[in-house]
Amino acid sequence: MSYLAGVKKEDLRSLCEDLELTITSKMSVLNLKNLIINDTKYDKEFTREHLKGIIQHRKSDYEQKLREIESEIAFKLEKLRLSQPQQSAITHGLGVEKPTLDVQKLFPKFKAQDDDIGLFLTLFER
Repeated sequence: MSYLAGVKKEDLRSLCEDLELTITSKMSVLNLKNLIINDTKYDKEFTREHLKGIIQHRKSDYEQKLREIESEIAFKLEKLRLSQPQQSAITHGLGVEKPTLDVQKLFPKFKAQDDDIGLFLTLFER
């Protein structure tokens, strides 16, 4: 019974559910312990090992969630670091802008009365 001392209520609830014991939401830790011990199918070794598994599973889930949160924070921090030089350059007026090409200035103007349409289309293809 000493293995039940210091166990969290959520772990005891999970153990009771796995042992198919009827529990209510208002049961205290002491009531849950007594319910487990007074069960007719109570096996001390099985209960102890199963409780260890429940605790280990809960801890591994917690560690996994913690790692996911840390990786998400690291991703956001890296994203912020990468965007920082662009924003500081823009605020200081350094003009880190992409060059824009005006298509109308690249092609010669076509005058229908003076120019040859074939030559214009050949230049346009290139």
